[in-house]
Amino acid sequence: KIDDYYLTNAKEVIENWFSSYGPLEKDIKFDIRSKINRSIQFIWYQVEKENNSVEIFTKINMGKIPLTNAELFKALLLNTDNIPFEKTTEQIGEYERAKNQLEKIAFEWDYIEQSLRDDDFWYFISNDYKESETRIDYLLKLKAKQLKSSNAITDVIYETDSLFSFLVINSYLKKSSSADDLVANFENHIKLWKDIVKLHDILKSWYSDLEIYHY
Repeated sequence: KIDDYYLTNAKEVIENWFSSYGPLEKDIKFDIRSKINRSIQFIWYQVEKENNSVEIFTKINMGKIPLTNAELFKALLLNTDNIPFEKTTEQIGEYERAKNQLEKIAFEWDYIEQSLRDDDFWYFISNDYKESETRIDYLLKLKAKQLKSSNAITDVIYETDSLFSFLVINSYLKKSSSADDLVANFENHIKLWKDIVKLHDILKSWYSDLEIYHY
């Protein structure tokens, strides 16, 4: 099998690389192991049995570009697998309403992204002059800070972590979820998004208010 060939070949190359350092091999392996334990995070992405996991993995990793907090949260938020209803005759109405909610969130997401691309508004709320493709990360970080400061999560997550916003929000959703109440879990996702929309609307109202703007 072609996969077995490349895996075996890669293993040999790695072993030869370590061996080339002679007596330093143990120290180098220890340093690499320590780096992995300290600096690497694994993101668990659960898929349904009927989905093609290889195809999903390929799409997520295409281009080898690290996903931003916003991209990870958007995938979590708009995942139709979260809909707690089936496309059956009995539940088709509830399913369509839930699907419409996700479509509304996608529309609101695009609207907020466009709103934050207005540089006058952006520099009113942020001192970040770097070109950012996902300025909505700013709102996610505000919400994450709120959740952490209110002790809404129990996991230890540091603000210096590049995935701080996503990890805090994901931890909060997991903590408030129930294996027996999928409808409540879905509503928690919706409510969290509404809180983020509210943050945007508050900032926008400050920007539009002449007195608050100058303060």
